[in-house]
Amino acid sequence: EGWFNLGNIYAEQKEFVVSGEAYTRFLELWQKEDSVRVSALEGLSQAYSGYGVQTERRGQLDSAKVAYQNAIQVNPNEHLNWFNLGNLHRKTGDIQQAVVDYQRSISLNNAHIDSYANLGITFRDMNRNEDAIRVYRKAFALAPSHPIVNYNLGLALMASGNWGEAEGPLATFRANWEGDPGLIHFY
Repeated sequence: EGWFNLGNIYAEQKEFVVSGEAYTRFLELWQKEDSVRVSALEGLSQAYSGYGVQTERRGQLDSAKVAYQNAIQVNPNEHLNWFNLGNLHRKTGDIQQAVVDYQRSISLNNAHIDSYANLGITFRDMNRNEDAIRVYRKAFALAPSHPIVNYNLGLALMASGNWGEAEGPLATFRANWEGDPGLIHFY
């Protein structure tokens, strides 16, 4: 159980390599198929995913991809693993695979607004504005005042020539945008 606790502590400190090593050691020793093992697998998956984010930020895209794939192998039902892999595929130009990854993320958590946003942006990159609008409308149904959802919907509607319809979402964006720099990457 000490290895499990170490995995948690290192994960909190964002020391994902040693966190993953601790969870792996725990899983080697803990043979019971119980909720503790499930939690350790989730922790290991998060360690891989966290490491992937760190390596991606450093520009080590091949390492990030391996980490995300390992996270998915350990926990294929975690939507954020698929979301992260989608972001990487989009960044590396594998747009078709990014679509698949974002769709998988949404199928696992149909309330994850960022997956809808990035899927819509990817469709727009592919000049598939109608698909982007469809995705943004789904996100809008979940979060009608979310500024980024409205911004993206408004842009997609304008790109499709629906200027009048775009005014509403863009007005909602302006009314709800608080200038959070953490959201700038969405547009």
